[in-house]
Amino acid sequence: MIKDTYKFELIIEIDGRDIAEYNDDINMALKEITNTMYLGLSCIDGMLARQFEITNTDSYVHSITDEDGNDY
Repeated sequence: MIKDTYKFELIIEIDGRDIAEYNDDINMALKEITNTMYLGLSCIDGMLARQFEITNTDSYVHSITDEDGNDY
């Protein structure tokens, strides 16, 4: 049976110390990292189109964790 959509979840875990070493302003660092994640999703969309001719994808960053440990 073919479903309407299939979801794939990629999880990236980054040690908080590495983020703090990059930038003491954790909120700014998380925003910059999130932007990088969106760029990565664009690359995945491009590879799906090139390799499998799948062009109708919906890619998004589901959540990030702020410096208080809250996901949003």
